[in-house]
Amino acid sequence: MKVEEAYKKSIETVLNWIQTTVNPRKTQGVTTESSGLYLQESWSDASGAMIVYSAINGQSLNMVMSCGDSSFIPVRPSGFAILPDGNNGGGGSLLTIGLQMLQTGHQTAKLLIESVETVNNLMTCTIQKIKDALGVA
Repeated sequence: MKVEEAYKKSIETVLNWIQTTVNPRKTQGVTTESSGLYLQESWSDASGAMIVYSAINGQSLNMVMSCGDSSFIPVRPSGFAILPDGNNGGGGSLLTIGLQMLQTGHQTAKLLIESVETVNNLMTCTIQKIKDALGVA
């Protein structure tokens, strides 16, 4: 199998995993789960792949679907991109992850240790699930 074919197969594996495992009830770009709704966009081709998503509450979604004003709806997109590492012989990839979380309480320059732990756990879990989907050790 050529490197390009292997890369495309790995991207398709991740996209399939996201659609069936992370967001099992995807309909028309909107995903519903017991924990809420997720607006999701995904894209892939030979140059790479990305998945961007954001939690959105049902009331806001219904208002936007009814042509309401969406300017006040907070959207904090998160996601990841998988790109080839440029080494044609190795078949490696680069993974970039971006996550946003709402910090509750007073805005201060000092992050609470719990917030740092939450972000660390979320990043670690996300990376591990992507690696599992790709069959990477």
